[in-house]
Amino acid sequence: MKHISPKVIEFLADLSQNNYREWFHANKKAYQAAKDDFDRFVAQVIEALGPYEDLSDLKPKDVTFRIYRDIRFSNNMTPYKINMSAAFGKGGRKSAYHPFYMHIEPSGKSFVGGGSWGPSAEQLAKLRQEVDYNAQELKGILAEPTFKKHFGDLQGEKLKSTPRNYGADHPEIELLRHKQMIVMSEIDRKLLTSDELIAHIVELFRSMQ
Repeated sequence: MKHISPKVIEFLADLSQNNYREWFHANKKAYQAAKDDFDRFVAQVIEALGPYEDLSDLKPKDVTFRIYRDIRFSNNMTPYKINMSAAFGKGGRKSAYHPFYMHIEPSGKSFVGGGSWGPSAEQLAKLRQEVDYNAQELKGILAEPTFKKHFGDLQGEKLKSTPRNYGADHPEIELLRHKQMIVMSEIDRKLLTSDELIAHIVELFRSMQ
C-alpha cells in the first residue's frame, strides 16, 4: 500500500471528536490496527528514501512519535495527539541533526517539513554565521522555482530585536532574526489515499535536501 490506510484516517478523525481516556481505552483495538497500518506505511517511506539518505538501520519504531501528549506544561489537557507522525534522518526521531518530518492529520492539516526546529544556542550561532557568510546561496535555494512551489517562504519563529553580534543595518537582518529555520508543504487530503503519495513525499524530500 503506497498511501495512508483508511483505518488511520478514520481512527484519527474519531479520536479528534472523542479525545478522552475512556473512549481511547474502549477503542484500543482500532488504535492498534491504525498504528500497525501507519507503521507499515512508514517502513515503505524509509525504503523509498533509502537511495537518497542512509536510513538502513532505522525501523518504524525508531522514527514514529507516541500518540500520548505531554500535558504537564500545557493549557490543552486532551491526552492524545490527533495525528500520527514520524521523523526520518540519521538517529530517527531523536536525531541531533535535522530530520525530514511527516505529519498525518486528516482534518486538512497533514504536511511534510524539515529544517531547524529547536536548535541549541551553539547550533543557532552556527546557522546565523552561515547566513552571514552564504546569504546569497541560501536565498538562491529559497527562490528556486521547484522549491518555492513546494514550500513557499522560509518559516519559523523570529526575534523582534537584533541578534547579538549583528547590527540592525545588516543587509540580511530578517534572515538573521530567525530562531527557527523550517519549511513545510501541506499534503492534500485526497493525496493521503492516493498511490502517488510516496512518490510525492520523495519528491519533497529531494527538493528539501
